[in-house]
Amino acid sequence: MIRETSIQFNVARILSTLADYINKESQLSITLPSEQINGKDTSLAYLSGTNWNFFTSSPLVDESTFTEMSPHFAGTYVEEVIEELKNLHGYKLGRVRILALKPRECYTWHIDPEEYRVHIPIKTNPGAMFIWKSESGELITERMPNPGKVYEFDVKTFHTALNAWKEPRIHLVASVLR
Repeated sequence: MIRETSIQFNVARILSTLADYINKESQLSITLPSEQINGKDTSLAYLSGTNWNFFTSSPLVDESTFTEMSPHFAGTYVEEVIEELKNLHGYKLGRVRILALKPRECYTWHIDPEEYRVHIPIKTNPGAMFIWKSESGELITERMPNPGKVYEFDVKTFHTALNAWKEPRIHLVASVLR
């Protein structure tokens, strides 16, 4: 379900880029749909929020349309990370976001519309974990313990993320398209 890759990024540089944003929103879009860039709202209000149906794999947005870098992050190290994932490592990326879980917070039990996502832990802790349901029905708990490492996460089965700790958990997350 979760596979650690050999790809590593500089967490201090990511945090430096995101310093003005990560404590304001629990979800922040790094990429936007092209129609949003062309004369529409690119404010932080648009960049945050959830856009999918938790209990089915039916997206409320088409993650493949998130092809444009938000003006807030254009020319930053975060843009370099995204470009390296695409160009050097061959990932075809859709929506890229920062997902933050506050202390003692969790997501609902859900399935995502794409096959898998890449996660880069930016801030993590011993209580930050994922729970997913195996094909046999067993519940599996896994962690992504190494900040800056790229992890591949199969999101086509029921899963959740939780933060059972006193510090926030923050990941850069990208939808991987076929």
